[in-house]
Amino acid sequence: MMYSLNESIQEVDGAVHYLESIINRIKSENKLSPNITNKISSFYDDVILPYMEYYYTSDEEIDDHYTRLTINDILDLANILNNI
Repeated sequence: MMYSLNESIQEVDGAVHYLESIINRIKSENKLSPNITNKISSFYDDVILPYMEYYYTSDEEIDDHYTRLTINDILDLANILNNI
């Protein structure tokens, strides 16, 4: 099943905002070590940015499977960080 470009991007945006809220909380609690910061930066470089660059800059239909994998990866990291 294919979703419209806006719906899929909004779902990923929502997951990213959730992740960012957890990162902000960890930062405010002074639990954001350089090691964690490096892992988060790598995650953005490897997972979030490629997705956003492709679907924001191209006019391609979004593959629902790729969207689900991206959202799951974001939520997995959010869950890990939420337990710090």
